[in-house]
This record gives sequence, structure tokens and C-alpha cells, in this order.
Amino acid sequence: MYKVQIPTTSTKINIPKYIEIGKLIGREGCNLKPIEEETGTRIKVNTDTKPAHIEIKINEKITLLSCKDRVKEASNKLNNLMKTISEKEKKKKGGHNYSGKKDNHYAKTRSWKEKDLKKERITSERR
Repeated sequence: MYKVQIPTTSTKINIPKYIEIGKLIGREGCNLKPIEEETGTRIKVNTDTKPAHIEIKINEKITLLSCKDRVKEASNKLNNLMKTISEKEKKKKGGHNYSGKKDNHYAKTRSWKEKDLKKERITSERR
């Protein structure tokens, strides 16, 4: 009996620092699993390396297209996913101040009120 050996085609995509890994993967893999199923590939996110990267390999159980086409299609879909995540993050950053922290007016006024209350307590205790 002869074994047919499928060429192991794989590729790596670096994950930009501004992309959050959790958003890329999605809850319970909801972003990556459909790409794996549609393209017949296995996608692994490796955060042990710097920069973190995604590794795409062929799933030998599925024979849809040629190996290179399946990896290329998965790669394109992952790049589109990262682009979408990046665009969503840029839209969210509209309310940020120069330090990169979200400008929350309510939190500021609350902290000012707390400081004023502390000052009042301290001065009333001294009297």
C-alpha cells in the first residue's frame, strides 16, 4: 500500500502590534474557525514569538483546491480580518486625548468631586 504524501505548504503572517490577539481570534475562535472550514486549512496563532504571527497549514483531511491556493485564500481572508479590526479600532479612538487614554468627562468630574469631599472632611475634622 502506497501513501500519498501531500506537500506541506504553509505560510506565516506577522500580526501588527496594534491588533489585539483576542479580537483577531474572536470568542471561542469565531473569527478563525470559519476561515479554516472555508479554505481547508489549519490556523495557529503563535504569541510566543516577537512579533506574534499566524501560521497557516494545510488540513490534510480536506482536499478542495491545490495546497497553495488554499493557503493563499486563507492568508487573504486573515489579512482582510486584520484590516477590518484595525479600521474598527481607528473609529473607536475618535474620543481619545493626546495621551492615548480615553477621555471620560464623567470620571474626571467624579474624581474632582471626591477630592473636594476629602478636603471638606479634613477641614471639618480639624475644627
